[in-house]
Amino acid sequence: MSGANETGTSVAALVSPLLAPRGSCDRRAHPRRAVGALAALRIRGVQFGVVLRNISNCGAALQLRSGLVPSVHDCVDLSLIDGTDLPAIVVRQSECECEYGIAFVPANFRADEHLTYEHMGSDYFRSILRMQRLLR
Repeated sequence: MSGANETGTSVAALVSPLLAPRGSCDRRAHPRRAVGALAALRIRGVQFGVVLRNISNCGAALQLRSGLVPSVHDCVDLSLIDGTDLPAIVVRQSECECEYGIAFVPANFRADEHLTYEHMGSDYFRSILRMQRLLR
């Protein structure tokens, strides 16, 4: 993923409002949904497994078990179980360096459409196996 989107707007300009301190009030434009599903994260060309803690239309919280350690402002790609690839930028890192918040670029994702897997049939199980191999 490059530093600018297809309209030429820089990634930093798109997510700068997301990097502002939140204080004690949660001002998210879209509600988060708890997931706990496996996903794949690509950082600097290397892909590895992560746990998708929660997701909204604008971003997600991830737990990394192994792999490269992203920094705030790093461009990443998140791949969901259904094969959806989402370009994103890291906007938050926990103190333990194992939990991260990412913002999707652009933020027009419809999370609810990607949280059920009945339509995948046996492809669901193949995808789960692929994600589990990435966690090793």
